[in-house]
Amino acid sequence: MLLWGRRVVRRGPQAAFAAAFSSGAPARRVFAWGDGKNGKLGLPASSGKTVLSPYIIDSLDDFNVVNVCVGLEHTAALTEEGQVLTWGLGSKYRLGHGTEESEEAPRVVEGLVGHHIDSVVCGELYSAALSSEGRVFTWGNDAGRLSSSTFVLGHGTAEPTAVPTEIEFFQSEGIRIVQIAGGKSHMLALDEHGGVWAWGKGDYGRLGNGDVASQAVPTPIEMFEEIPVKFIAAGEHHGSAIADDGEVWMWGRNHQGQLGMGGGLTMDMYAMEGYPCVLAANEEDHEVNDLDAEFVACGSSNAAMIADNGEVYAWGSSGWLSPHRMSLLSGIGAWKVSCGGSNFFALTRDGDLYSWSKSGIMGQSKSLGHGSSGFGSSLAQPTLVEALAPWKVLDVSAGKNHAVVVAEKRT
Repeated sequence: MLLWGRRVVRRGPQAAFAAAFSSGAPARRVFAWGDGKNGKLGLPASSGKTVLSPYIIDSLDDFNVVNVCVGLEHTAALTEEGQVLTWGLGSKYRLGHGTEESEEAPRVVEGLVGHHIDSVVCGELYSAALSSEGRVFTWGNDAGRLSSSTFVLGHGTAEPTAVPTEIEFFQSEGIRIVQIAGGKSHMLALDEHGGVWAWGKGDYGRLGNGDVASQAVPTPIEMFEEIPVKFIAAGEHHGSAIADDGEVWMWGRNHQGQLGMGGGLTMDMYAMEGYPCVLAANEEDHEVNDLDAEFVACGSSNAAMIADNGEVYAWGSSGWLSPHRMSLLSGIGAWKVSCGGSNFFALTRDGDLYSWSKSGIMGQSKSLGHGSSGFGSSLAQPTLVEALAPWKVLDVSAGKNHAVVVAEKRT
């Protein structure tokens, strides 16, 4: 398969993450909070309980964790040495340990030993890892609701995979992947030449090729054959890409405005865009039309971006139908955003973490990190997670009901 002759060679987003770390840095610690069911917080003493403030996962103190990722009922961590640890609900083989046993404490995924892993992603019933050689491994269950096949593992069959298994398609075609992103039951991959690949469940147009058919193996998103991409993100039923020129493209389900298209209030449960569309496409005079994006994130029914002028924009969750500038975050130096279930996080270069949710009762969340003030009352404006103020946060991952961060003690 042709790679469209692009000359740009990409290193993936890991280079940006690495800038937050330095050799000889103080010991890093991993914090978790939110819904504690199925051990996904990694806190045996609090298993099953809701934890509303950041809590240290002591069992990770002996590991040099640099990145974290959360799924619906499980969690993963990546160490500087390229090891992957997973914990939480074990059913459907999503932890990659070869069994369906749940794990309350982080456990090394033995099937990846021998591969230096650069990134890991968690979906609902599966997980995936990207090696420094550009090889993609997936594991978990390929069945969605009512046992219908989703093909999210990308192996060409609907069989579950109990341990990490390489997607042979990329290897056989000589395609090197530099970034992966995972939705509920679909995946995206970015190759070194700027091409975007999609596979898994196809309903709501989440695969970006104008169809709703599922794809059992990675398939190129045709729109990006002539528009090289530098960054990708996947939400529950939608996807996003930042082109080389900084323009943001969105596609998939749009029933709560998660594509940021703008327009009227006629959204319904079937609203979708099968082909990638430019962000704020229905609002020609929107301010983001004149900005380039540096980072984008997608959640359950929401999304957020950081523009090249440092401004943070958020949309979706039936709150904003087009990008809304979060004015309280102006000038803070945000470099990463993460979206979960109607909640948002923004991380600054100084290591400060802010969180917020949609307004009203639907914005109530267990995973904002502000203690009781973050649950039972929504936080519609970005608010500093004060419990982490003594720590410099290095990475954050937001899930539907829980969140995890990596941090080091401030000096």
